[in-house]
Amino acid sequence: AKLKGGVDVKMNVEGGAKVNKPQFGFGTGHKHDGSKSSSTSSTSKSDGKGGRIRIKKPKLGFGLSLDRSAELNVNALGMLAITVVEAHDLPKMDMGGKSDPYVKVYVHDYEHKTKVIKNDLNPKWNQTFYFNVLDLSGQIVFLIFDSDIGKDELIGQIVIPIADFAKPNIKDFSQNLKISGTKHAKGNLVVKFTYTLSAKISDISL
Repeated sequence: AKLKGGVDVKMNVEGGAKVNKPQFGFGTGHKHDGSKSSSTSSTSKSDGKGGRIRIKKPKLGFGLSLDRSAELNVNALGMLAITVVEAHDLPKMDMGGKSDPYVKVYVHDYEHKTKVIKNDLNPKWNQTFYFNVLDLSGQIVFLIFDSDIGKDELIGQIVIPIADFAKPNIKDFSQNLKISGTKHAKGNLVVKFTYTLSAKISDISL
């Protein structure tokens, strides 16, 4: 079966979901805190049904320093800046009637993660992440989680084509995207995109 957006899902014997993220190629090779990932191992999160969602960790790749642009891949078509602005009307995942949401963003095989906002169904992050774009195939994946002690629960997902936003005229392009993919998914995620062609990457100030 597939979740909306073309992400493959396989059910395991415990009734959980396994997400097989497509192999997209190259991107940034660092996590949201600026460190480079050097592993291709897998991590897993609860799907809220007793199963596990398995997500492949980023490969070591061409990284982007958070304070310099010198590490941008010279072979990149350009750089895509994605700002996770805020979410609206998230579901109540905790017993107290709130959620502790955060977002993971994937481009190609590489990920960034926002901070956790405690007890908020309308969180505001305003965090910008940068990804090298070496080709226009594949998808941008947003996974929205509720942070919990012991396990985090997937609220929902958004999957959109890279090619729709890796265009020269894309600058501070805002989108209000519907969250889907789970039985309790609801609400919207507001994100902004800016794409810079490789010839102009040296002009970017981080």
